[in-house]
Amino acid sequence: MAGSSGLPAAQFDSLFEEGVNRFPYYHTLYLTRMNYLLPQWGGSYDAVDAFIAKAVERTREKDGEAFYAWLYVDVARKFRGDLFTGTLASWPRMKKGFEDMLARYPDEWNKNLFATFACRARDKETTGRLITELGTAASLGAWSPGFTTESCRRFAFSPA
Repeated sequence: MAGSSGLPAAQFDSLFEEGVNRFPYYHTLYLTRMNYLLPQWGGSYDAVDAFIAKAVERTREKDGEAFYAWLYVDVARKFRGDLFTGTLASWPRMKKGFEDMLARYPDEWNKNLFATFACRARDKETTGRLITELGTAASLGAWSPGFTTESCRRFAFSPA
């Protein structure tokens, strides 16, 4: 896409807008544009969060809040550290996004991803509920170094 070609930001944004106006639910356009808003490419987490908010508004009719979770999962893939203190990711909003995601796309991968991020957010109740629902299909840890099914199980089911 244009971002790596050295085009001015305004021209890149114009191409992005043209693309999402024609294909508002083509998630790859958003993921690609958001990448260039990350701090490692000269952007900021303020810019990322504003972009995500606008992307969720554009896709809400079909995806509800699910795209919020998907976009912050992508940020997490590229971020070292605690997503919820090092970026502007909101766990309550991300949790709602995962709930919408599961309502629309109910599969084990999405439920495991939800459980992984609940564990990362230190949401004991949600982590435990999802691990219980997943049973032997629990496979936590995607894009989350240091988080495993077992470590999240210990967290969720340990005494207060």
